[in-house]
Amino acid sequence: MTVIYLAGFRQHAGKTLTSLGIISELKRYLPEDQIGYIKPVGQQLVEMRDGTKIDKDATIIEQFALPGIDMASVSPVRLAQGVTKSYLTNPDHQTVTHAFESEILSAVDRLRDKLVIVAEGTGHLGVGGIVGLSNSRVSRLLDAQIVYVAGGGIGKTLDMLEVDFTYLRCTGARIGGVIFNKLLPDKIEQMRALITEEYLM
Repeated sequence: MTVIYLAGFRQHAGKTLTSLGIISELKRYLPEDQIGYIKPVGQQLVEMRDGTKIDKDATIIEQFALPGIDMASVSPVRLAQGVTKSYLTNPDHQTVTHAFESEILSAVDRLRDKLVIVAEGTGHLGVGGIVGLSNSRVSRLLDAQIVYVAGGGIGKTLDMLEVDFTYLRCTGARIGGVIFNKLLPDKIEQMRALITEEYLM
């Protein structure tokens, strides 16, 4: 089983849209039932008909890419209002984080029949870190390579990559690739010429 972990430079970087694109491309080569999706840590929750709360991005994937996915397990850790305060006031942080990690691993275990799982991160790289579940930590928990969704442009984008890649490498995460999103059409060729794979390495 291969896990692709999508992380982004900020909230609304385009991780969900990228998830849709990757799943769409995977469906050209694999049967749909061999592709899984999970949003390990969610922040923006919606309530299902049965009262279950899940991350809103999971509902988008279910509607447009993978109908019939297990909605009960697709969003194992939900950072709803009050969770952070509860965590910080709990004297045993390690036990709480371990319980969260167990929820994530149990959800992934329910996807063990899949060949590829797209795991969508949340917010910027540090989101979730307050409860021990930063995007870097979750990617390592899943033994996944990160595909980083970066913004468009050159100077600002490279500055962000410098900071974020340093953080990922220092925390032991594996970077598998970069997707540049929200590019101005007339800047695409310039970026392609200047920001090469060799430069990013």
